[in-house]
Amino acid sequence: MTQVTMLSASQISHLLDMPSVIDAVADAYKEKANHPATLWPMVHEQLGGEADMDIRSGVLASKHVFGNKLLAWFGENAKRGLP
Repeated sequence: MTQVTMLSASQISHLLDMPSVIDAVADAYKEKANHPATLWPMVHEQLGGEADMDIRSGVLASKHVFGNKLLAWFGENAKRGLP
């Protein structure tokens, strides 16, 4: 069976620094603007009336990389005193 490694926020902070992350994201946008990129269809799931989840992904062939992001939105959190 495949193992999944989970990293805590402090482990991620130890491995990455924000300026480098911002530079990498900026480079990815520049690469997408100047070379072919493939963006796969977004997966969207409405989770009741107050939340949804999206998965967005794609590939930058010129860099030989692919990536994805998973995000969740909870529109009622502010009313509940949550971030």
